[in-house]
Amino acid sequence: MSVKYRSLTAPALALLAACFLTLTMPLSGLPAAHAATRTVVSLTFDDGRLSHFTEARPILRAHGMRGTFYLISGNLGRPQYMSTSQAKQLAADGNEIGGHTLHHPRLPNLSATEQKREICDDRKALQKMGFSVRSFAYPYGAADAASRRAVADCGYTSARGVGGLVAPGNCNGCPYVDRMPPDNAYQIRTPGSVQTSTSLNNLKGFVTEAEKRGGGWVPLVFHHVCDGCTPTYGIKPKVLSAFLDWLKTRASAGTRVATVGEVMSSNGKSIGQSGSELSGSEMSGTELSGSEQSNAEQRGSEQSSSEQSGTEQSSTEQSNAEQSGSEQSSAEQSNAELASAVLSSAGLSSTSDSTGGLAPSPAPLWDPTLGLLAVWRLPTIRALLSALA
Repeated sequence: MSVKYRSLTAPALALLAACFLTLTMPLSGLPAAHAATRTVVSLTFDDGRLSHFTEARPILRAHGMRGTFYLISGNLGRPQYMSTSQAKQLAADGNEIGGHTLHHPRLPNLSATEQKREICDDRKALQKMGFSVRSFAYPYGAADAASRRAVADCGYTSARGVGGLVAPGNCNGCPYVDRMPPDNAYQIRTPGSVQTSTSLNNLKGFVTEAEKRGGGWVPLVFHHVCDGCTPTYGIKPKVLSAFLDWLKTRASAGTRVATVGEVMSSNGKSIGQSGSELSGSEMSGTELSGSEQSNAEQRGSEQSSSEQSGTEQSSTEQSNAEQSGSEQSSAEQSNAELASAVLSSAGLSSTSDSTGGLAPSPAPLWDPTLGLLAVWRLPTIRALLSALA
């Protein structure tokens, strides 16, 4: 079949270019949810404070987001802490419940036996309450080799620390994101704890700096959620709400919100738009299988000996990913230039939109056409070529 390109009219050339764009580039007319996940933000809340239920919960629900709540089982029901019933309501919403020890001690100050008791007995207590508990957070972010081994031996699949990522005035020279999965599942890094001095722009910066560097995992640590109830570790409800408002807009950049458990279970694979891999009932009531728990214990016993090897492997994988991404970007640029040339020959111009793709001008008749082309794609191109043969 031969196509007489020289006899093509300007509208036909424009239509052909539009078809080409639908196959090679993201369409601005399509929902942002179609962007591939590159950056994942985990909203984690420590200690099981009452404000997590009264303030954080309605904010999360209003935004359709889920968090990971690390509970001190021995403090449930005490003044200023959630009750067991309130924690169950959080889990029913689809939030993840994690462990945070029985009494919140600084673990490295304890013997290995005492550390294991605080960690294991806490998990058992939460399980008796009906929670499926697979994620842990170190009190004060403090841990040593015995702490990490105990977490794995007790059946957890991950443990989050505090710090290790860049934060304003802290950890200069550190990375901006953790990997998915992390280099060390029992020492997940964060940009420190969110404090009353942490501004909305600071929170946004944690995310945008990750996006600028190609994405990754950004776990954020919250304690009190209230107005003026703590001198240091707290965030105002209106600031948290404003941050989640803004965070929803980042879907177009491939940024998602997911719980710690979802990130770990994804094993580095892409996470869906909502960041949800499990339903609320599955997350709150399903226990880890024997094989999963065995795998967690095996990972913990192998962790210290494989950290160096894993880091080298991750560096190699990152290098390969960057090379692949560079090749893909070159191909996309070539496609964009070709499409732009076709548009130009048809007497139309093209400009870059906010997402970096081609946004043809004028727009009035273009957007509906793109919507139809997004549905038909290949069949449309075949039909067009056949008609012009």
